[in-house]
Amino acid sequence: MAMTSRTLLRPWLNSVATTSAHSTAATWSSYTHASTLASSSWASSPPSSRPSSRFASSTTGRPKRDETTYGIPPESSKLGKGVRPVRSETDTSAHPLWRFFHDKQSLVAPDKRKDNTSRSWTSFELRRKSFTDLHQLWYISLRERNTLLTQREEARRLRVDLGSFSMHGQKLRMVQKTMARVKQVLAERRRAAVQAAEILRSRGELERAEVLDRESQQLEEAVRE
Repeated sequence: MAMTSRTLLRPWLNSVATTSAHSTAATWSSYTHASTLASSSWASSPPSSRPSSRFASSTTGRPKRDETTYGIPPESSKLGKGVRPVRSETDTSAHPLWRFFHDKQSLVAPDKRKDNTSRSWTSFELRRKSFTDLHQLWYISLRERNTLLTQREEARRLRVDLGSFSMHGQKLRMVQKTMARVKQVLAERRRAAVQAAEILRSRGELERAEVLDRESQQLEEAVRE
């Protein structure tokens, strides 16, 4: 029985092996033919129609980049070769920002024993000043206040305690008191001008009342500043 089964299966196995061999040969032949066609089409196609390569192309024949100007011609650069800035162009000793510092130093820490700081202006002294004098004193105090605030911020950045060895805090309070008293005196003069204008209108002196109205308006604008 076993011999009969082998005898019957042998022709079928031979046919299957022959069919597989022919199929493999046909597949390899078609693959070889396709590769040949692709190579011939690549060789015949122009360079512009070919896909770009993944790698960098050769730099043969290209102009070399300049070492200092990075490919920019020297005549088109702002600073040509051999040109160096002079001290007069880089000197910052006369810069307006130095007005925010004393003695052109970023931080001044004088000794309390040698600090001859004065006092703030009193209201009685300011009442004797003209409007122009008060205007000038206001801006002088404003610049001094900005200077002190700048020094305080610089000390904070450098982690320096100004209160232990300087009069910085006292100076700042004196300047702020002076500025507040200047505004107080201007407000008093404005109220006096308004009251005087009302009295003149009641008397029929309209021209003088208009003059006082303009002065009171000017004082009001100064107080707002």
